[in-house]
This record gives sequence, C-alpha cells and structure tokens, in this order.
Amino acid sequence: MVSQRETDRRLYQDVLNLAAETGDTEVARTMSGFGEPPYADLLAYGVVMQHYERLYKPVSPPQSYLERGAAHVWDTGPWGMLASEYSLVEKPNVLRGLMDMFSVMYPQLQGIDFRRDVPRLETEYVMFDGAAELTARRELALEWFAQLEAPRKRLYTFADSSHAVANEQFVAFRRILLETIVPETYAAP
Repeated sequence: MVSQRETDRRLYQDVLNLAAETGDTEVARTMSGFGEPPYADLLAYGVVMQHYERLYKPVSPPQSYLERGAAHVWDTGPWGMLASEYSLVEKPNVLRGLMDMFSVMYPQLQGIDFRRDVPRLETEYVMFDGAAELTARRELALEWFAQLEAPRKRLYTFADSSHAVANEQFVAFRRILLETIVPETYAAP
C-alpha cells in the first residue's frame, strides 16, 4: 500500500459506485452509513472489505496456478488460519495477530504516504504488478513507481494477476528471480 488512507478512501468510493451501478441499495445504505474512512470502528473495515471481491477484474491465471490451486496448496481458510505452516497452537494466534494489526498498526499506517514520504530509495526497486489488482491499490502503486527515484527500477506487469502475483504467477516469478534479479544483484564486481 502506497497510502493506506487514500487506498481505503478510493475503495470506499469504488464499492459505492458498484452498488449504484448494480442497484444494490442495501450496500449503498451500509456504505453511506459508515461514511468515508478512516473508521474509528474497526468492524466497519471488515464489512467494507467483504465487497472487495466484487471489484476485481476477471483473470485467466496460468495452468500451473490452477493445478496448484486444485491441489489445495492455497487453501488457507479464513484469514489464513489454516495454512499448513502454522501449528495447532499458532492457528488461533493468526486471528489474534490480525486483530492486533487492525487495532494498533492500521491506525499508524494512516499517516504514511509513500508518494510524499519515500521519494527516493538507495537500492534497486522491483515491482511485480498484477494488472487485475483493485484499481484503488494499483493506481497509487504505479503513480509512486513513476515518481520514485532509485538507482534502478523494474516493473513486471502480469495481465492475468491481481493481488498475489508471486502466487498467481509463481513459475514466471521464480524464473525472473533466478534468471535476472539474483544474478544481477550478486554479480561479481
């Protein structure tokens, strides 16, 4: 997120616009009742986030992703609590961690805007861009990337990806890392 506050504001507007386009008066009433973020009531974010899936553009992910998904590799359950890397004791702590993140960290993120706060990096920057990512997230990321000063910047855009490019395009992602980024990063002087 380049600017959590601006992303949330744009997502709010996108959900309102979708409700108007589809004639969904219940969603429009709920969203209007919350008003524009940031919200003092963290539960409002949960209600608003329920509608994000409806904002995604359709994608045709690669066969490798579909096969891996069919094998339930990505089936992590609600909020990732059922991911295989978590022990039985750790699984409920995922939810606790999310609650802490939304109650403590999320409000702190509201004041950060990379467009203003991170105009330059002293290292190479690589962005993996899912062209089907939510417009509110993607536009800000591309805007920041365009203005960012760095010794080298790279942008890899994937038409059939959205929020999780590294998962959705894991074959291409791995190839780019192994064949381009790692050799150039660790090249002999």
